[in-house]
Amino acid sequence: MLDLKHLRAFVVIAGCGTIANAARRLAIAESPLGRQLKALEQDLGRSLFERRGRRLHLTPVGASLLTKAQALLGMAEDICRTPAADAGSEAGGTVRLGLVPGIAWHTALGRVVHAVRQRHPAIALELAVDATQFLASGLRSGTHDLVLLRRSVVHGGMQTRLLCREELRLVAARSLGSLTMKRLAEIPWLEPSGRTLSALQNALDDAGLAQRQRMVVPDLATAAAMARGGIGVLLTHASVAEALTGVQATSPPFPLPVQEIHLGWRAGGVAGTVEKLRDMIGHAFSSPAR
Repeated sequence: MLDLKHLRAFVVIAGCGTIANAARRLAIAESPLGRQLKALEQDLGRSLFERRGRRLHLTPVGASLLTKAQALLGMAEDICRTPAADAGSEAGGTVRLGLVPGIAWHTALGRVVHAVRQRHPAIALELAVDATQFLASGLRSGTHDLVLLRRSVVHGGMQTRLLCREELRLVAARSLGSLTMKRLAEIPWLEPSGRTLSALQNALDDAGLAQRQRMVVPDLATAAAMARGGIGVLLTHASVAEALTGVQATSPPFPLPVQEIHLGWRAGGVAGTVEKLRDMIGHAFSSPAR
């Protein structure tokens, strides 16, 4: 009989590409995680991965199992929640909400946490910040119950809906003065992820800022601190800019695409405590800040 723990280990390894990365994500040592994978392969009598360089790639058998494992783990999570929901008891238990880094700065998230504490103190809300690909994978496997993303993800194992749209802002030290086109061409641009969405890159190209100086930094918090210190300028979401202090946050002097926030959940719907939290998140992000 297959062990759900072994299946979960397999799904996380598939998403991370290496046992070392998966072990860090699960906060366990590499050796026991490797043993869980080996035990699963022995139960199935098939190899699930093949090594190419430093990374593990799914074999045809592994690729076929992944979709089934994600669905099975999701069903297992739903079954565990069913008794409390059927009993009509007070909303409680643990709900795991995954979100991409920028949304962690959004004021609506604070409203969600406050509402949960006030209205449903029996709910334990766990927040996890990660990249979109890992959040989507975690949702399908049952690691997350709900996810907040910057884009819609099309996949048979999950559903998403648009929560809100927001504009982008330029964040820089007040000492830099007005952020004109000429000034922006002179100041280094801070890029937390080292990547820019293609639509955004095209807009920057059209504005004549394609050859700007770039400084790739490890995360958004570092970029914000460097912007505050006058080292460069940060282009970020309005919700992030509003959360920062000691800086100027202005609209860019050129048009940029509007950004989005999407809420995702496993296909087939949600019930009970997870449904309550989904509704609270939808209300918080669609309502203006008070």
